Amino acid sequence: MKVMETSRLYSPLRYVSFPVLSLICSWVFVSHCFASSAKIPNPNTDQEKSELSFIGFYLYSPRPTNYSFSEPAYYGVPIQGRSVLLETKPGKEEITPYSLDHYNVLILQPNKEYSLHQLEWAEICGDRCILKRNLKVDPADSVLNFKGKPGEIVFLGVFQVTDKNTKNNKSSSQDPSIAFLEDGFKALANPKFRWDPEFKRKISDNTEEISFRSAEIRFLKTILQEQPDGYWKEKAENQLKLLTQEKN
Repeated sequence: MKVMETSRLYSPLRYVSFPVLSLICSWVFVSHCFASSAKIPNPNTDQEKSELSFIGFYLYSPRPTNYSFSEPAYYGVPIQGRSVLLETKPGKEEITPYSLDHYNVLILQPNKEYSLHQLEWAEICGDRCILKRNLKVDPADSVLNFKGKPGEIVFLGVFQVTDKNTKNNKSSSQDPSIAFLEDGFKALANPKFRWDPEFKRKISDNTEEISFRSAEIRFLKTILQEQPDGYWKEKAENQLKLLTQEKN
């Protein structure tokens, strides 16, 4: 299979010459191949619980699902990293994220502050062709600045990834490796785009309420489905119970 090195991201308005729907499954398949899909390890002692934090987030790149120029619909193709480079003090840390359905999960030290600096993943670009993507983010512009909590599950949210140069109306050849991360909830609320209902169901527990709370509920339910047993599953059960009680 031919592997092409590239760091370019597609804009949601860029014309795509191949049927996107037929490739979505291929994109997801390749992402799972590179991300670690093993069971997420549980802490076994009180000391381990105090030294670990379960961090989860959802990244997607928008793609048109039809070619009606009057009113195209968009689908968020999930991005799952094969390698994540985090900016932290005193330096950088490179880790392989766990794959939890379509979420990226990091098990990190809770006493450090992190920001997403770089993410590598792969996409299908056609017959016998894989694109190796490389997303680089300026920490000063990153919306993915975070810190964990000892022994806790922390959901960071849903984020849309687009080419920064395209968004700023510059030639993407000037600096193609720089990406723009934005709050996915704001992007989904943009009236200029009509989003595929199936994509909304993947990221939100209630498609009528595209919000952080609804997305966090979906995330916790995914942990319960994918994690067979152990400490993290118990934490997800407790957090989900508290979150759903808040609404009542």
